Amino acid sequence: MKTKTAAPLFIPAAFCALISTMALFIGDSAKPAFFAFLPMCFFFAATPLIAMDKRPTDLEEKLKQANQESS
Repeated sequence: MKTKTAAPLFIPAAFCALISTMALFIGDSAKPAFFAFLPMCFFFAATPLIAMDKRPTDLEEKLKQANQESS
């Protein structure tokens, strides 16, 4: 059985921290990149959460099928 790690949950946070740091220290020249890549932060954060939400649903369906086959 393959064990899933929590690393995909921290990748969006690191990406957001990187572009925020760029905008903070580089100044006005980094503001367009910050605002352009900001929607990607939300997308990157939502992708693993959607996958985590889908997994229990799949397991519940498999459990129902197994119960129906055994009875």
